[in-house]
Amino acid sequence: MNYEVFVHRVKFPNYKTKELIAESPDGNYTVLIDERLDDDSALKRYYHALNHIENGDLDTRDGDVQKIEIDAHHD
Repeated sequence: MNYEVFVHRVKFPNYKTKELIAESPDGNYTVLIDERLDDDSALKRYYHALNHIENGDLDTRDGDVQKIEIDAHHD
């Protein structure tokens, strides 16, 4: 599958969100990573997001983020 991933460091309004993934209509992705994270933590969050993209986790349309996380991390 061919797609591009655009990454931006942003300041989220809360400390709970570490990264966020959005798929665009053209099939590319934008990953937002909290700018307050150190570089090592930010890189881990980037790979975390890539794992979700590569596993097709965003194709789950039920909107249950907690279920997606549980399924992704408890294979």
